[in-house]
Amino acid sequence: GEREWNASQRTTALPGGRIELVLAVGAGQELLGWVLSFGAGAVVLEPESLREQVRSALETTLARYARREPDAG
Repeated sequence: GEREWNASQRTTALPGGRIELVLAVGAGQELLGWVLSFGAGAVVLEPESLREQVRSALETTLARYARREPDAG
């Protein structure tokens, strides 16, 4: 069956076996971490502020991997 993440969730089946998941949640680092845990398997559609946080985190990660020398922060 379908996993329930939040009592407010609404899912819609999309082509290609994808789903759209809509939740009413508070924003914060925990939410950002949860979204990032899905890797390329998730795309934030809105709010724009969360999209920007995800984009920024991924750009920072990519920049770290683009360097020759490991960077701990």
